[in-house]
Amino acid sequence: AEKAASEIVEQARAYRIEHLKEARKMATEDINALQTRKNEELANIQKQGADQSELTKTIQADTGDKLAAIT
Repeated sequence: AEKAASEIVEQARAYRIEHLKEARKMATEDINALQTRKNEELANIQKQGADQSELTKTIQADTGDKLAAIT
């Protein structure tokens, strides 16, 4: 009886360990996917910021030219 019980306990441990490994693997994959998505979002935001910076410089230069023409 003790041998059967110890085998059941050992099977339960192996089952739990296997599921923990699987859960860890899935969590790592989810984290990597999220990190990739957030890095892409950050790159897009930085690109938009650079585009706005160029637009601001263009507007300032155009405004300066118009003010110079008026005066």
